[in-house]
Amino acid sequence: MPVLNQGKKKIPLQKIAVVRLSMADGQVIYSDEQAYIGVQGNKTFLAKEFKNQVNDILKYDGNTLINPKQCVCARPMMKLVDMNPGDDK
Repeated sequence: MPVLNQGKKKIPLQKIAVVRLSMADGQVIYSDEQAYIGVQGNKTFLAKEFKNQVNDILKYDGNTLINPKQCVCARPMMKLVDMNPGDDK
């Protein structure tokens, strides 16, 4: 089976400011500080999405569209983030 990221340098974990967005439907989205700025407006915006792993490290999962009218709470925090693409099994 071929290795997709063979020979690529691994990005170390980074501690960055993230925002925990609680949506009206009960979904929780972790995003970067740009989402906090976007939530303050009234237009739908594109933001990075991170998934919470078992070891409490966030993993970059792609981009998502967020409607600020559906956002109930935005809580800023500092978390460790893994920005490496692909699956680290």
